[in-house]
Amino acid sequence: MLAFVSAPGEAKGPHRVPGADELPRATPGPGPGEFCTSQRADWLGYALSLAGNWPDAEDAVQHAAEKIIRRYAKHGTLCPAGYDNPVAYSKKMIANYIRDLYRRRKIQLRHSRSLLPTSAGDIADDVLDRMLAKDVRDFVESLKPVERWIALLRWVEGLEPKEIAEQPRHLLDQIRLRRQ
Repeated sequence: MLAFVSAPGEAKGPHRVPGADELPRATPGPGPGEFCTSQRADWLGYALSLAGNWPDAEDAVQHAAEKIIRRYAKHGTLCPAGYDNPVAYSKKMIANYIRDLYRRRKIQLRHSRSLLPTSAGDIADDVLDRMLAKDVRDFVESLKPVERWIALLRWVEGLEPKEIAEQPRHLLDQIRLRRQ
């Protein structure tokens, strides 16, 4: 256990500043919950005018309220040094959030466009390839097991019809029995 030893002749206990009791004490302002609740409608209108849609405006207001509450819990103030007005600071946070949100979306859109085919012909070819692949897949699934096995040997394995005919007959019979 720590013990504090004072020098001889030094006053024990807390040091008092003369006249400190006469100084005006700062009255505590509203807490972050009260502040956020009182500003919510104003924030929503402001965020909606910037974002243009309700979900993004709600997200911006939620973000601002969360940052203010976290700042108050950590530093005991609603806004950082240099900002005298917490309302102005909160609106600045909302504007920054919306700007960053649209900046991120623009980057994501630019990235996703780079993954798309570059010309209309490429898009048409891609669509036709997908349609053909679906048609082929549907056709192969509609085949009987023996026919599917023969098609696999012919087109995937590359065997000639004569080589397919030479395949062991018991394999074809097993496929037929499994299907029944």
